[in-house]
Amino acid sequence: MMRLTINRSMDPKNMFAIWRVPAPFKPITRKSVGHRMGGGKGAVDRYVTPVKAGRLIVEMGGRCEFEEVQGFLDQVSHKLPFAAKA
Repeated sequence: MMRLTINRSMDPKNMFAIWRVPAPFKPITRKSVGHRMGGGKGAVDRYVTPVKAGRLIVEMGGRCEFEEVQGFLDQVSHKLPFAAKA
């Protein structure tokens, strides 16, 4: 969602985006629905990337001003499940 919004809105000839968040590395386990309690840890359900407060997620560069990219970065920040700013 975030990558699609930024890539659709920016001009690839003049701008570029650097993603400052690593690939998902933390496994989240889950037991299947209807399973009884106990029996050890569940299987890996998905992988996530933990992001701490104040972390830079994406960096825009190239031949652009902040006013040009502020619009679609605000769109992205409103869609994220945590407080973010452009």
